[in-house]
Amino acid sequence: MADPHPRWTLQGPNLAITESPVAVSILRLHRDETSLTDELSKAFGLTWPIVPNTVAGDVVRVAWLAPGEWAIFQPAEEIVAQVKQVCSGHLHHLADISASRRLWRVRGAHSRALIAKGCSLDTHPKAMSAEQCAQTVFAQTSILLVAQATSNAFDIVADASFAGHLRAWFADAAKELLQ
Repeated sequence: MADPHPRWTLQGPNLAITESPVAVSILRLHRDETSLTDELSKAFGLTWPIVPNTVAGDVVRVAWLAPGEWAIFQPAEEIVAQVKQVCSGHLHHLADISASRRLWRVRGAHSRALIAKGCSLDTHPKAMSAEQCAQTVFAQTSILLVAQATSNAFDIVADASFAGHLRAWFADAAKELLQ
């Protein structure tokens, strides 16, 4: 998900925050078409997430956002063939929203403490594992929070227009945690 060349970084011994572009597309199916998830699973080689707030996949990550709506962490042009193969003839919509989003990867021993300063979600591993995500408000900004396989790493996907606000918030909120 994360670009290997971050655009902004804040790092200490127990906490690292990097901001980068993110490739993300949104797939929406009409509620009557959600039976297509078995075919989507086959086309993408993963178990399509149908349980609220779950994430699936390694090469291609898919996050459940709402009934009939998923974030697919790939540019639309790279997945359009699979989507068309499965959804052709069914009401659906695929949109690449990469240009309007940024990704902040928060990792390290203090990652949960930093996230707790910005939102009320419980990110303890028992409450939010690597197969989970949540849409929430973080630092007065609507985000998608995705737990990573590494127990102390999270991806925050937010509207690109909030990049300056989130950089400033992270710099201020992380001061004591970076030492």
